[in-house]
Amino acid sequence: MEKIMMPQDKVRQSRLAKGLTQTQVADACGITLRQYQRLEGGERSISSTAVHVGVDICDLLDLDIHDLIKREESGFMEYAALLEMKNRLLKSRDKLPKAALESFEESFSIEYTHNSTAIEGNTLTLMETKVVLEDQVSIGGKNLREIYEVVNHNKAFAYVRACVAEGKPLSEDIVKDIHEILMENIFQGGIYRNCEVRITGAKHKPPVPNEMYRQIKDFFAGLPYRTDLNPIELAAYTHAEFVKIHPYEDGNGRTSRLIMNYQLMINGFLPVSIRKEDRLSYFETLEEYAVNGNLQPFADMIAGLEESQLKDYLSILPKEKSRDLER
Repeated sequence: MEKIMMPQDKVRQSRLAKGLTQTQVADACGITLRQYQRLEGGERSISSTAVHVGVDICDLLDLDIHDLIKREESGFMEYAALLEMKNRLLKSRDKLPKAALESFEESFSIEYTHNSTAIEGNTLTLMETKVVLEDQVSIGGKNLREIYEVVNHNKAFAYVRACVAEGKPLSEDIVKDIHEILMENIFQGGIYRNCEVRITGAKHKPPVPNEMYRQIKDFFAGLPYRTDLNPIELAAYTHAEFVKIHPYEDGNGRTSRLIMNYQLMINGFLPVSIRKEDRLSYFETLEEYAVNGNLQPFADMIAGLEESQLKDYLSILPKEKSRDLER
């Protein structure tokens, strides 16, 4: 597991300059006095799943996380930076112009639905998707199934948002509900397959039904205990492992992208959309996980998309009010 070390001189000097005791810092950051003393003294490192502790200390002591945290392995600083950006956005969200925020969210929902369905072969253009969702107008010459795919995906994403707003952790029942919404008017969703399936062009072969059923049960039973993963990695794992198991006859890709975003949003991050133009590299990263068990390339892809989303949202903060945040 990746570790970060706290340079004790910087931390101690900043704490003293603020007039804070070690106990006050520990209490503010939700750790014990002994844990903080070991961090400040350089005796203890922070695992990648607890980078938020380092970010909290930086916020409290007005330190720059990029100077404070030493990266021992690639990807570590990237997550620390994402966490810092997420925290800035959460603290400033009420300052975001309402009209701009609504515009961002509406635009994302349409683009996300378009990309996620297009990745699976849906031929509606972005503009046609917008017309179907906003004007509720059918598109002439398009297969009815394609219309339902777009409408259902938008409904499923709204359901995901509602569940996250209620603070519900991702569960098997919720995922079945998501799949059932996706398949409405197409076929009965939310029911696991009882036949073998193949993924065209992939080396990985999904498990046979009996083995699939065992794997999907183990997947959901183990999710709450994946504390070895930070939230970005957890979102990537949730997607990659679910689609590797391939529990449904159809709709596994759309479902996996929705539950990936579920994990991001329940942890305070923004949902992301994988562009249809990036379909090949996206599939390659999933194949790397399915065949070799290497999650890093896919986690890096999700981290890059999350960074872009966070930057877009932070960019609409009123400049006169966001100056302090850009130290």
